[in-house]
Amino acid sequence: MDIKSLAGKSAFDLFPDLFRDDLKEKKCRDTIPPPPPPDISWLADGMAETETSQSGDSVTALVVIVADHTRTIVEKVLTKMGYAVDTALSVAPAIQRLQAVQHKLIICGTEAALKDIHQYICSFPSTRRRETYYAIVGPHLHTLYDLEALTLSANLVINDKDLQNLENILHKGFCDYENLFRPFLDCLNISTSFLYKF
Repeated sequence: MDIKSLAGKSAFDLFPDLFRDDLKEKKCRDTIPPPPPPDISWLADGMAETETSQSGDSVTALVVIVADHTRTIVEKVLTKMGYAVDTALSVAPAIQRLQAVQHKLIICGTEAALKDIHQYICSFPSTRRRETYYAIVGPHLHTLYDLEALTLSANLVINDKDLQNLENILHKGFCDYENLFRPFLDCLNISTSFLYKF
Protein backbone atom coordinates (compact mmCIF):
# COMPACT_ATOMS: atom_id res chain seq x y z
CA MET A 1 0.00 0.00 0.00
CA ASP A 2 1.29 3.43 -0.94
CA ILE A 3 1.86 5.67 2.08
CA LYS A 4 0.68 8.69 0.11
CA SER A 5 -2.72 7.02 -0.35
CA LEU A 6 -3.13 7.06 3.46
CA ALA A 7 -2.68 10.82 3.72
CA GLY A 8 -5.74 12.59 5.05
CA LYS A 9 -7.58 9.38 5.93
CA SER A 10 -8.94 8.71 9.37
CA ALA A 11 -9.28 5.44 11.23
CA PHE A 12 -12.95 5.47 10.20
CA ASP A 13 -11.86 5.45 6.53
CA LEU A 14 -9.14 2.84 6.95
CA PHE A 15 -11.00 0.39 9.22
CA PRO A 16 -14.72 0.87 8.59
CA ASP A 17 -15.66 -2.55 9.99
CA LEU A 18 -14.33 -1.65 13.42
CA PHE A 19 -16.71 1.25 13.67
CA ARG A 20 -19.91 -0.40 12.47
CA ASP A 21 -22.64 -0.14 15.09
CA ASP A 22 -24.00 -3.61 14.41
CA LEU A 23 -20.56 -5.11 15.14
CA LYS A 24 -20.27 -3.11 18.37
CA GLU A 25 -23.67 -4.39 19.50
CA LYS A 26 -22.75 -7.98 18.62
CA LYS A 27 -19.48 -7.68 20.59
CA CYS A 28 -21.41 -6.35 23.58
CA ARG A 29 -23.84 -9.27 23.39
CA ASP A 30 -21.01 -11.76 23.08
CA THR A 31 -19.02 -10.33 25.97
CA ILE A 32 -18.73 -12.72 28.88
CA PRO A 33 -20.29 -11.22 32.01
CA PRO A 34 -18.20 -10.99 35.16
CA PRO A 35 -18.59 -13.82 37.65
CA PRO A 36 -21.29 -13.33 40.26
CA PRO A 37 -20.43 -12.32 43.82
CA PRO A 38 -19.48 -15.26 46.05
CA ASP A 39 -22.00 -17.24 48.08
CA ILE A 40 -21.58 -16.04 51.66
CA SER A 41 -24.39 -18.08 53.18
CA TRP A 42 -21.75 -19.85 55.32
CA LEU A 43 -21.46 -16.66 57.37
CA ALA A 44 -24.78 -17.44 59.03
CA ASP A 45 -23.23 -20.58 60.50
CA GLY A 46 -19.99 -18.81 61.30
CA MET A 47 -16.44 -20.03 60.98
CA ALA A 48 -14.43 -21.82 63.60
CA GLU A 49 -13.37 -19.36 66.23
CA THR A 50 -9.68 -18.60 66.24
CA GLU A 51 -7.70 -17.56 69.25
CA THR A 52 -5.99 -14.22 69.05
CA SER A 53 -3.04 -13.47 71.22
CA GLN A 54 -1.56 -10.16 72.09
CA SER A 55 2.11 -9.51 71.62
CA GLY A 56 4.16 -6.60 72.78
CA ASP A 57 3.61 -4.88 69.45
CA SER A 58 0.41 -2.96 69.05
CA VAL A 59 -1.11 -3.53 65.63
CA THR A 60 -3.00 -0.43 64.58
CA ALA A 61 -6.17 -0.22 62.54
CA LEU A 62 -7.62 3.01 61.18
CA VAL A 63 -11.41 3.24 60.91
CA VAL A 64 -12.72 6.02 58.66
CA ILE A 65 -16.49 5.63 58.64
CA VAL A 66 -18.97 8.47 59.04
CA ALA A 67 -22.08 6.47 60.04
CA ASP A 68 -22.08 6.10 63.84
CA HIS A 69 -23.73 2.67 64.01
CA THR A 70 -21.43 1.14 61.39
CA ARG A 71 -18.33 2.70 62.91
CA THR A 72 -19.24 1.44 66.41
CA ILE A 73 -19.64 -2.15 65.19
CA VAL A 74 -16.31 -2.06 63.34
CA GLU A 75 -14.46 -0.54 66.32
CA LYS A 76 -15.82 -3.18 68.74
CA VAL A 77 -14.87 -6.07 66.48
CA LEU A 78 -11.37 -4.74 65.83
CA THR A 79 -10.78 -4.14 69.54
CA LYS A 80 -11.92 -7.72 70.25
CA MET A 81 -9.47 -8.94 67.60
CA GLY A 82 -6.60 -7.17 69.40
CA TYR A 83 -6.11 -4.10 67.24
CA ALA A 84 -5.32 -0.67 68.63
CA VAL A 85 -8.14 1.21 66.93
CA ASP A 86 -7.60 4.71 65.61
CA THR A 87 -10.73 6.53 64.39
CA ALA A 88 -11.20 9.47 62.05
CA LEU A 89 -14.55 10.92 61.03
CA SER A 90 -13.43 13.00 58.08
CA VAL A 91 -10.71 13.34 55.46
CA ALA A 92 -8.27 15.77 57.11
CA PRO A 93 -7.79 13.90 60.41
CA ALA A 94 -7.60 10.57 58.58
CA ILE A 95 -4.82 11.77 56.29
CA GLN A 96 -2.96 13.27 59.28
CA ARG A 97 -3.12 9.92 61.06
CA LEU A 98 -2.01 8.06 57.92
CA GLN A 99 0.98 10.40 57.61
CA ALA A 100 1.94 9.94 61.27
CA VAL A 101 1.41 6.18 61.76
CA GLN A 102 1.60 3.19 59.44
CA HIS A 103 -1.70 1.44 60.04
CA LYS A 104 -1.68 -2.22 59.11
CA LEU A 105 -5.44 -2.33 58.56
CA ILE A 106 -7.61 0.46 57.17
CA ILE A 107 -11.38 0.16 57.02
CA CYS A 108 -13.05 2.97 55.13
CA GLY A 109 -16.68 3.74 54.35
CA THR A 110 -17.99 4.46 50.87
CA GLU A 111 -19.47 7.84 51.77
CA ALA A 112 -18.81 10.41 49.05
CA ALA A 113 -17.14 12.63 51.63
CA LEU A 114 -14.38 10.03 51.98
CA LYS A 115 -13.38 9.69 48.31
CA ASP A 116 -10.17 11.66 48.98
CA ILE A 117 -9.13 9.06 51.57
CA HIS A 118 -9.53 6.33 48.97
CA GLN A 119 -7.40 8.29 46.49
CA TYR A 120 -4.78 8.91 49.17
CA ILE A 121 -4.55 5.20 50.04
CA CYS A 122 -4.32 4.30 46.34
CA SER A 123 -1.37 6.70 46.04
CA PHE A 124 0.70 4.84 48.67
CA PRO A 125 4.10 3.68 47.40
CA SER A 126 3.94 -0.02 46.51
CA THR A 127 6.08 -1.03 49.49
CA ARG A 128 3.68 0.62 51.93
CA ARG A 129 0.57 -0.56 50.08
CA ARG A 130 1.72 -4.20 50.28
CA GLU A 131 1.93 -3.90 54.06
CA THR A 132 -1.49 -2.27 54.42
CA TYR A 133 -4.69 -4.28 54.28
CA TYR A 134 -7.45 -2.02 52.94
CA ALA A 135 -11.13 -2.87 53.36
CA ILE A 136 -14.12 -0.85 52.16
CA VAL A 137 -17.55 -1.00 53.83
CA GLY A 138 -20.71 0.16 52.08
CA PRO A 139 -24.38 -0.60 51.42
CA HIS A 140 -23.92 -1.36 47.71
CA LEU A 141 -20.88 -3.64 47.99
CA HIS A 142 -20.88 -7.44 47.79
CA THR A 143 -19.07 -8.98 50.75
CA LEU A 144 -15.89 -10.91 49.88
CA TYR A 145 -16.33 -10.23 46.14
CA ASP A 146 -12.71 -10.16 45.00
CA LEU A 147 -13.47 -8.74 41.56
CA GLU A 148 -15.26 -5.78 43.11
CA ALA A 149 -12.41 -5.26 45.58
CA LEU A 150 -9.91 -5.33 42.73
CA THR A 151 -11.80 -2.68 40.77
CA LEU A 152 -11.78 -0.46 43.87
CA SER A 153 -8.05 -1.07 44.53
CA ALA A 154 -8.95 -2.63 47.87
CA ASN A 155 -8.14 -5.95 49.50
CA LEU A 156 -11.68 -6.58 50.72
CA VAL A 157 -15.21 -5.25 50.29
CA ILE A 158 -17.95 -5.68 52.90
CA ASN A 159 -21.66 -4.93 52.70
CA ASP A 160 -23.08 -3.08 55.71
CA LYS A 161 -25.65 -5.80 56.35
CA ASP A 162 -22.87 -8.38 56.90
CA LEU A 163 -21.07 -6.44 59.64
CA GLN A 164 -22.48 -8.76 62.33
CA ASN A 165 -20.01 -11.29 60.88
CA LEU A 166 -17.12 -8.85 60.49
CA GLU A 167 -14.58 -10.90 62.43
CA ASN A 168 -15.19 -14.00 60.28
CA ILE A 169 -15.15 -11.90 57.10
CA LEU A 170 -11.81 -10.36 58.05
CA HIS A 171 -10.31 -13.76 58.91
CA LYS A 172 -11.45 -15.13 55.54
CA GLY A 173 -10.09 -12.06 53.74
CA PHE A 174 -6.74 -12.32 55.54
CA CYS A 175 -6.45 -16.03 54.71
CA ASP A 176 -7.28 -15.39 51.05
CA TYR A 177 -4.70 -12.61 50.94
CA GLU A 178 -2.10 -14.88 52.51
CA ASN A 179 -2.83 -17.75 50.11
CA LEU A 180 -2.81 -15.54 47.03
CA PHE A 181 0.26 -13.46 47.76
CA ARG A 182 2.39 -15.72 50.01
CA PRO A 183 4.94 -16.73 47.31
CA PHE A 184 5.33 -13.11 46.19
CA LEU A 185 5.61 -11.78 49.74
CA ASP A 186 8.11 -14.51 50.63
CA CYS A 187 10.32 -13.29 47.78
CA LEU A 188 10.11 -9.78 49.20
CA ASN A 189 10.62 -11.06 52.76
CA ILE A 190 7.40 -9.42 53.93
CA SER A 191 5.45 -11.04 56.74
CA THR A 192 1.66 -10.91 56.87
CA SER A 193 1.70 -11.55 60.60
CA PHE A 194 0.81 -7.89 60.99
CA LEU A 195 -2.75 -8.76 59.92
CA TYR A 196 -3.62 -11.16 62.67
CA LYS A 197 -1.95 -13.17 65.37
CA PHE A 198 -3.25 -16.70 65.84
